[in-house]
Amino acid sequence: SWPVAKLAKKFGYIKSTFYGALFDVKNDKNAKNIANTNLFLPLHMDLCYYESPPGLQLLHFIENSTLGGENVFADSFLAASRVKTNDPEAYEALKTMPITSNENTKLFDDFIRGMIAFEDAINDRANQYTVKSPENSCIIFDNRRVLHSRLGFTDCNGGDRWLMGCYVDGD
Repeated sequence: SWPVAKLAKKFGYIKSTFYGALFDVKNDKNAKNIANTNLFLPLHMDLCYYESPPGLQLLHFIENSTLGGENVFADSFLAASRVKTNDPEAYEALKTMPITSNENTKLFDDFIRGMIAFEDAINDRANQYTVKSPENSCIIFDNRRVLHSRLGFTDCNGGDRWLMGCYVDGD
């Protein structure tokens, strides 16, 4: 069994997804998923379109000797609280307005303003943690709260990047 699976099973059940129980994140020249390229990967939450998105994500850094490729993490709850403090109307619009609605122009304007403020907050370097994880280390984070990203990288130094991941619900 892979080390990331052994670690995950110490505190929960691995959540199988359409990626499988375990998944690889590797640089692939024929990649169909941006995660498997060397390109910048914007802040995001995995599988947010699931009815019940995974709670915790584990990423084991099997190889990580490229130039660049640092992981970036941002606290989405902190970003939301900043929107609430700075613009309560925009925050309420973010909480209540269905994405498909455009009935109320003021509410829609508040919603757009809230989205921009939230994006500004998550992209504020003061709200981010950036780390170049050493090989044979593992990162565990709350997938529903902590947005994650990856900086672009190059393998011109002969380095490689291979992560193995899995999900464990917070139960």
